[in-house]
Amino acid sequence: MSKVVIGENYYQKLKTNKVLLEIFVVLKSLGNMKIKSSDLLEFGFKKTSIKSAIKKLLDLGILNAEIYKKFGILKLRKIVLKKPKERFWILQKKDA
Repeated sequence: MSKVVIGENYYQKLKTNKVLLEIFVVLKSLGNMKIKSSDLLEFGFKKTSIKSAIKKLLDLGILNAEIYKKFGILKLRKIVLKKPKERFWILQKKDA
């Protein structure tokens, strides 16, 4: 179980694609495990959805592009997903 704090700005960017948000939450909850895009197939995601979500996460700067290009591993960058004085949500339960 992990805790995700997401601000209004990133929520607006991620809410347009449900799979994108789900993949982000899966990567966040798995933490430092070495996850490849093929591993996400085991979670029930389709191959085309995974490819488009990875591309969007790279464009938003949420995924570490250097590690992905060198090793093919999906690793989240250590960034804060909320700005000061911005509305935000905290997801920390298993069913959230």
